[in-house]
Amino acid sequence: MRDNKYKKITINELKQLQELWNEGLSYRRIAERMQRSKNCILRVIHRGGGMYGYSWEKAVESYKKSKSKGPHTIKGSHGSKTVTSSIEDRIFSLEMQMEIISETLNLIKDKFQ
Repeated sequence: MRDNKYKKITINELKQLQELWNEGLSYRRIAERMQRSKNCILRVIHRGGGMYGYSWEKAVESYKKSKSKGPHTIKGSHGSKTVTSSIEDRIFSLEMQMEIISETLNLIKDKFQ
């Protein structure tokens, strides 16, 4: 894994991700090979068409579209908060969390069998 400094994924990495994905590697294995977090890989695959239609070109196009929309501000009792995620991003985040929990439980189950 990389240290906590964020580094944008490159076009070459997107192409590499597509090759690894097409080989049938799991999110975790791709993340290990690319030295990226599993969440990064999940986000990129989601942006690039999802599990059954990922392409690096779609990921780039989706990234460009997301950057053209500006953040919006939500005002609440504790002041204003700038939010850049959409409902789809939140649902995707929940799906990622469920997958991580599922994999963790499978690892624990395998450990005790």
